[in-house]
Amino acid sequence: MTIFILFISIIVNVVTIFSIIILYLRQNRFLQAEQNQTKALKDMEEIFTSYLLEMKEENDDFIKKVQSLYSKSNINSSLIEKEIAPKTNTLNINEQPSEPPLPSFIRNHAEKSYQKVMTKMDDQSKETNPNDLAILPLEDQAVLLQKEGHTIEQIAQKLHKGKTEIELLLKFRQKM
Repeated sequence: MTIFILFISIIVNVVTIFSIIILYLRQNRFLQAEQNQTKALKDMEEIFTSYLLEMKEENDDFIKKVQSLYSKSNINSSLIEKEIAPKTNTLNINEQPSEPPLPSFIRNHAEKSYQKVMTKMDDQSKETNPNDLAILPLEDQAVLLQKEGHTIEQIAQKLHKGKTEIELLLKFRQKM
C-alpha cells in the first residue's frame, strides 16, 4: 500500500512540475507578445514622426516656391504697371480705373494656362482609342464596355474577371 501511495505521489509531483513549466512558458509568451507590441508601437510612432517631418519639409519647400513665384509676379506686374502708367495719365483726376491692372494680368495669365491645359487634355482624349483598354483603370474599362453594349458576361471575359466582380463594380459605379 505504501508503494502505491508513493507511486501516486511521484505521479502527482511530475504532473505538478509539468504544469508549472507550461504556465511559465505561457507567461513568457505573454511577456514577449507585450514587448513585441510595445516595439511595434514605437516603430509606428517613429514612422508617423518621420512622415510628418517629411510633409513639413515638403510644405516649407512649397511655400518657398509660391513665395518666389509671387515675388516674380510682383516684378512682372511692376513692369506692366510701368507700361500702363503712361496710359493711365490720360484719365481725368476724378475718374478711377474700374479694375486695377494687376488682377487682370493674373486673370489673363490664368485663363491662358487653363486653356492650354484644356486643349492638351482634349488632344489626349482624342488620341486615346476606346478600344485601347489596357491604359484605363478596371472600373473605367468595364463602364466603357457596358456603354458599347456588351453584356456582363462579355465584359468579364474581356477583362479576365469574374461575372460577380463586374456586376458589383458596375453597381457601385452607378450609385456614385
